[in-house]
Amino acid sequence: MKIALIGGSFNPPTATHGLIGTEILRLGLVDEVWYVPSNTHPFAGEQKHKANRATFRARCDMVMGMLEDLKDPRLLICLIETETPDGYTKSVLSALQGGYPQHEFRWVTGTDCVKDFPKWKHIEWVLENTNLIVYPRQGYPYTGGLDPKHTVLDETQVKVGVGSSSAVRDGDLSLLTPSVARYWANLKETV
Repeated sequence: MKIALIGGSFNPPTATHGLIGTEILRLGLVDEVWYVPSNTHPFAGEQKHKANRATFRARCDMVMGMLEDLKDPRLLICLIETETPDGYTKSVLSALQGGYPQHEFRWVTGTDCVKDFPKWKHIEWVLENTNLIVYPRQGYPYTGGLDPKHTVLDETQVKVGVGSSSAVRDGDLSLLTPSVARYWANLKETV
């Protein structure tokens, strides 16, 4: 089975996160999409919002709420980061490839993240040991440089969502699915 992995802080998961998985399935690139919430985030020291986030449990609950709203059994949550020593993509891929050798895993990343690849630990290993699916993000055109074995999507192939988790943290709840919006509102009231 071919499985796309969408990793992230999901602080909170937005409707765009759901759209990405739905669109990848629509194109037939994979059989399932697994959302992989980060337990620890490698960039937490550099990016304040990565360090100051909801608990792992709360973020997982929100991902599950988003998946329930989307109602597609091929969209799942994967909690592998509870079993890896760090938040690095290599660790996640190694654990999954070792635990599920019958599956082919593809890592999904946005065009906004490609420019940060030089900062990723073990990026050479990741690029050699999995085929990426690069998804377009508004305002971040793909500028090239990846091996042709990777799938780079553009706005002519898929719907591109708007907004971000940062915008939600700034107050725009319209970017969330209904279940996540309710959970996020309750979470913010208790903080």
